[in-house]
Amino acid sequence: MKSTLVLALAAAMTASALSACGERAPPSPPPAPADSAPPQERVPANDPAVRRHERAAPPELQALVSGRFEPRGERATRATGAIEVDDHAISAAQGDELSTERIAIVRGDDQYRAGERYSSLLMVGAEQPVELRRVYPPAGDTSDDDPLAADTAAVEGTPPVSAGVPAGIPADAAADRHTAVPLCASGEASYIALVMVNEGDRQVVRLAGLRGDSMPAAGASDIEACEVLEYESR
Repeated sequence: MKSTLVLALAAAMTASALSACGERAPPSPPPAPADSAPPQERVPANDPAVRRHERAAPPELQALVSGRFEPRGERATRATGAIEVDDHAISAAQGDELSTERIAIVRGDDQYRAGERYSSLLMVGAEQPVELRRVYPPAGDTSDDDPLAADTAAVEGTPPVSAGVPAGIPADAAADRHTAVPLCASGEASYIALVMVNEGDRQVVRLAGLRGDSMPAAGASDIEACEVLEYESR
């Protein structure tokens, strides 16, 4: 009797277990691996119509001096007259537009040559920001780029003709077309240092040409500073 009861209970438990297994939902398959990159149509591409400053790019040096300024003093009046300063050039009433490139923002305490500081040259404080620009030769001036043409012209006794000057223009007129802004009493400036300070309700600009082949810095030995010119806003 007992063995029959045990067998009946075992059979019932086995049936119950099989029924539970049959009702259990099968395991769901593992999720498919996500793509590591978005579809091709969603990948952003450079748009040439987008302005450069709206793209990801290194920050540009901010201008310290910009606008039109009147000469202050006889030297600035005689050398340049009124000047117009923008991001890429300095235009003067007494000369052509001078192409420039902003290359650094330094401080008054920095040296433009061994032992010589911008603060002493431009009469500013040690922490005063100073805008340093490289000067490019006047457009069409190819005498430095083509020494053979210059030598040939010297032998033949005729001045070299600058590129972009139409034939038939007299040599003196062609030279006037490419007259550099006379920032230095002798020769042309290779670099320009600019500062702007406030004097009352006026903004005063001080500008100094720097001559030499080296980059203005503490280790430079061939940099020469020209006379400082002053201008003011109106």
